[in-house]
Amino acid sequence: MDDGVYQLLKQQDPADINQKNSSQTLPMLEMYDVKEVYVEAESLQARNLSAADLLIPVEIIDSQTTSELLEQQDILLNF
Repeated sequence: MDDGVYQLLKQQDPADINQKNSSQTLPMLEMYDVKEVYVEAESLQARNLSAADLLIPVEIIDSQTTSELLEQQDILLNF
């Protein structure tokens, strides 16, 4: 959601803002049974990004679907 989509960008260099580079760990989500990664279409559009700009495959959804998915969950992890 929102600026969180920047965490999924290919060829990012977070050292410029004193952050760790998590791009190498993202493809390993599958090892932890993470089956879906969702990205809001509005977040991509507002930043002139597309799924092709992202490091891992994602399912693009609208904000209404995001709300529905969040309501269905027992546990939420926010990063």
